[in-house]
Amino acid sequence: MLCEPDPIDSILRLTATEDQKIDWLRALVAAMGQPRCGESDLFITFDSWNAVNLPLIRRAFPDVPFIFLYRDPLEVLASQLRQRSVHTVPGMIDPSLFGLDSGAAALSPTEYCSSILARIFQSGLDNLDDDRSMLINYDQLPDAIWSMLDFVGVSITEPDRATMAKAAKLYAEHPEFKSENHNYGRDLTDSDSMYVITEKMLRPLYDRLESARQARRLASSS
Repeated sequence: MLCEPDPIDSILRLTATEDQKIDWLRALVAAMGQPRCGESDLFITFDSWNAVNLPLIRRAFPDVPFIFLYRDPLEVLASQLRQRSVHTVPGMIDPSLFGLDSGAAALSPTEYCSSILARIFQSGLDNLDDDRSMLINYDQLPDAIWSMLDFVGVSITEPDRATMAKAAKLYAEHPEFKSENHNYGRDLTDSDSMYVITEKMLRPLYDRLESARQARRLASSS
């Protein structure tokens, strides 16, 4: 399991051709993903902003299924404004990667974060073109882990399932919270400006992701 590895972020941020980045990305994943204890599967969780590079990543690994995990935008925005990630801080990542110009740095924190999140949501929508992609809403976790494993073709034993189910009861980043009832990042959702911007810029994209997910669920059950 490679969890948001910094070297991958570095490659995706380099000024280079797509073909160069693809070669470097394949080489890096091959090196970092070497089996250590007989593992047969490799999972990579990408940083959320890496979603804007999904076309490049999928060119690098065309036969690998991917899961796009998304969350209610008001909760995401509240969490980001409480504790900013590198991609939502002006100047930390080139804004052109998100389709923004240098003037974006003058936006308010809420506007800047919303612009970045909108680009991430849109990238998820733009890359749902085949059966190698899966949509998961954050609210489906942790129960959705079993369908996610089925989707990528990984089978586990019953003891492993029990161990995973026990671990999933805790919120990984803040183990003091139980995953099913933590409210981390929701205490800022009473901000009027944040609510207005979310409903205008992000809610429509979120609703489209939800519609796509529901349509796929109905199609698979019919």
